[in-house]
Amino acid sequence: MNRRDLLKAGALALPLISAAKAQEIQRRSNGLPPLTIKDVKVITTNGGSRYHWVFLKIITSEPGLYGIGFAISTKRWRRRILSVQSAMAARTTRTG
Repeated sequence: MNRRDLLKAGALALPLISAAKAQEIQRRSNGLPPLTIKDVKVITTNGGSRYHWVFLKIITSEPGLYGIGFAISTKRWRRRILSVQSAMAARTTRTG
């Protein structure tokens, strides 16, 4: 058994929410449009000459709902920015 199988088995064995709560969530979200990622903003910060942090702001289709992600903190931070931007450009071209 590898680590991924172990994590899957553990996640299935421990329900995070009760069945009643899951049904309530399903009932409330029934009929809503699916949530999609509309855009990703790259936010770079500099903590001195040795430290660079790259954060992502994920914009969704729901007004006012967004997420914050962390891309990288040290080496190759410029390459990571380019890869995120090119992936989003390809995604936008593919979806129209």
